[in-house]
Amino acid sequence: MRKYIIVLFFIFHGIYASLGQKALNFPAVDQESYQLYLAKDWKGVTKLGNKALAADIDFYYLRMRMGIAYYQQKRYAQAAKHFAHEYKENTEDPLLSEYLYYSYLLSGQYRDARMLKTTFKSKQKMVMELKEDKFVEHVYFEFIQYQFDDLLIEKPLITDVVEQSAKKNQSYFNLSISHPVNERTTLFHGLSRISSDSYQQTDGSEYPTLYDLAANQNEYYISLSKRLDNGLDLNVAAHLLSTHLVGTDSNPLVSPMPRFG
Repeated sequence: MRKYIIVLFFIFHGIYASLGQKALNFPAVDQESYQLYLAKDWKGVTKLGNKALAADIDFYYLRMRMGIAYYQQKRYAQAAKHFAHEYKENTEDPLLSEYLYYSYLLSGQYRDARMLKTTFKSKQKMVMELKEDKFVEHVYFEFIQYQFDDLLIEKPLITDVVEQSAKKNQSYFNLSISHPVNERTTLFHGLSRISSDSYQQTDGSEYPTLYDLAANQNEYYISLSKRLDNGLDLNVAAHLLSTHLVGTDSNPLVSPMPRFG
């Protein structure tokens, strides 16, 4: 009985192995991936496709089905990888190049999308309703304002010397713009400012002191970025930075405080 069990084990193991091997040959992968594609089983397409690629089964329609499946799942970066793989050998395929363009665009790979668009013929640009690059590509704006409670000690002990600093307000501002110079080069520059106002107080000495302290920092940043290849950039950047610190007396009973900066 034991011998029969062992024989049956090897028989079923051989059948399973042969079926598994059959499922990963070219005709089977082509047929099954097509059926999954028609059924819009996008996860099934990508799962089968990854198994096939791991088994060195790779062909145009498999890559297209995988790319479209990832695209339909809004996994645009993964879709772009499969479309880009085929685009190297099929640059004249308008469907492939259109999917690749929008995959780049929707995954935030704007420079790769712009580079690809320059290879499109006028007819394809018209069909896709693509417009020429604008002088300003992106505008970034940010402003943050902080307000703080007045934490100064109103009635300090006469025998003690109390020194403290309390913030009044603080703000941050940034405006940045990017310009496309050509299909490979982008110019980015921005202006930012940080402002901070605070109280500086010393109480308990012979002449109590209270003065305002204002600190400002201005920065201008500029960078030039050139796309050498997909995912590879060369960046050159510079920035100018200036700071200003001013202390202003708030107590008319004492001599003015010095200014710094």
